[in-house]
Amino acid sequence: MSDTNDLKGKLEDLEVPGAVIEMNPDEAEQLGAFQEDALTEEEALESAFYPDAD
Repeated sequence: MSDTNDLKGKLEDLEVPGAVIEMNPDEAEQLGAFQEDALTEEEALESAFYPDAD
């Protein structure tokens, strides 16, 4: 079975309630599990709301 078919099978298995599906790091990365989308410290500070600041 190819890696693509194996991953497709795992994705189908995720539809089974209570199923525990193990993924290796490469499969998880393909699915976006490690996609970084957090704010940087600078972005967080820029978005801070200080209602009493003048």
